[in-house]
Amino acid sequence: MIMVIELLCLLLAVWAAKLSLYSPPVFDWKESFVFSLFQKKMPTEIKIYPPCLGSTWDSFDAESVQKRHQALLSHVVCFSFSQNKRTDRIQDYFKTSVHIVSLDVEQIAKYVSHSSQRILFVCEKEEIQGLLKLLQQHPGMRDVLYGVVCLDPMFDYEWMDSNFDQDILDTEANRPVPYIFGFSQVDSPIPVPRESKTGWKSITTLSLGSIDTEHPNIPMALGALFSALNS
Repeated sequence: MIMVIELLCLLLAVWAAKLSLYSPPVFDWKESFVFSLFQKKMPTEIKIYPPCLGSTWDSFDAESVQKRHQALLSHVVCFSFSQNKRTDRIQDYFKTSVHIVSLDVEQIAKYVSHSSQRILFVCEKEEIQGLLKLLQQHPGMRDVLYGVVCLDPMFDYEWMDSNFDQDILDTEANRPVPYIFGFSQVDSPIPVPRESKTGWKSITTLSLGSIDTEHPNIPMALGALFSALNS
């Protein structure tokens, strides 16, 4: 009888551990992003994630969606390494500051005042490589990383082959941190992180393919995408 109880306890423990693991819902992330960017009619067979919790594409209310996106990212501190129209639009849409910083962890840390806050980087071209090196060197920064968005990324592939690794870039988060890439011209392959020995994914990469990177709806589309990824 005691052995049966112990076996049941073991099975319950395994079941509870499985439930605690992050399992993202099955959605077509890329099509969801494109739909929210252009708000075009999509084929019914594609499973589109709603723009945010409590809203659907059939009853789309841009102002309501914007407020929900602002609430979703209210704990997120946003950074970039250069100011442009995209960063200005992100500030306007989310009603928050996009801090323009250098690759200096102490400078970045000055803008994070609470342990509950998370950091989001929006960058472009070769800026992504400097950011990846910074993240590799500072585990504490990776542990509070909300995500990375990079347009037209330019990689040092030799460094990527050696360091773009689930174990090297591991985090304490209970779900993979999204690294999102988009291209203004021709869609290009994105690096895939080397798998962890344990099978756990600390990071996930997502290609948006070729998109209009200057489109004014980019902030709303990113809000819809993060809403989906954090569901």
